[in-house]
Amino acid sequence: NDTATTQIYTSLFVGSVRCVQETGKWGQMKKEEAKRRSPEYYSLRCINCINFALNSPVLTERELHGKDKKKIDSTAYLISKGAIVNEVIITYADVKAKWTVNLLDSIRNASITEGLIIKQSNDLDISFLMKEISFIKSLTSLTLKMCNIGDKEAQLLSDSLTSNETLLHLNLSGNNIKVAGAQAISGCLAKNRTLTKLSLSFNDIGPKGAEALAIALRSNNVLTYLNVKNNNIGEGGLKCLSAAVLETKSITHFKHDQLILSLLK
Repeated sequence: NDTATTQIYTSLFVGSVRCVQETGKWGQMKKEEAKRRSPEYYSLRCINCINFALNSPVLTERELHGKDKKKIDSTAYLISKGAIVNEVIITYADVKAKWTVNLLDSIRNASITEGLIIKQSNDLDISFLMKEISFIKSLTSLTLKMCNIGDKEAQLLSDSLTSNETLLHLNLSGNNIKVAGAQAISGCLAKNRTLTKLSLSFNDIGPKGAEALAIALRSNNVLTYLNVKNNNIGEGGLKCLSAAVLETKSITHFKHDQLILSLLK
């Protein structure tokens, strides 16, 4: 009867409103607009949310602009509701922004996302970022590309990765890492026992940076891939590094401007 129907819709309406309040999805909606919505509308919304959670869509990857708060918030919401996002890509990231922190929290809580790529973010706070992602146990791949990472940031990054046991791939291409930064990363390689891929292409580590990496490789039996293209390491640096690559038992792929090695070991 009409009374029973009204009660059902009322209950669903109250439940939907609570759901809205908890997720904040409709937090920007004006109260006047909310009043014009019928109970049936909110009931359907509630049912859609339930169906969404049950189906858990796979998005594979999600590319975001660091200033697009709305899209970042929606991605965090999708992940929190069970969406499987294997890789998150953020350009011009502000890692301290509330919406970015919320996204990283969602990734951490879901423990599904395996890859994080941050590009063209010149004011990247490495200490803050590494602290945030240290709790993301599902993360196996980290790319910080063209983020103006220098020697100081490379040192902070290396300190965090020394004891990291989940990260397998690290890409620091297109930054400003020089000798001191390469030495810091080399120190990390000597202790880290999980990293298998490292890309330092388009930096400026020079011959001394290459020598530091060569020393580290001799005490590392885990790294399988190393890319040092466009680093001004010179013939001496290349000779030293390639000799270490041939000596190590683990590296199967080595890339340099003049030399690409694919080894079977």
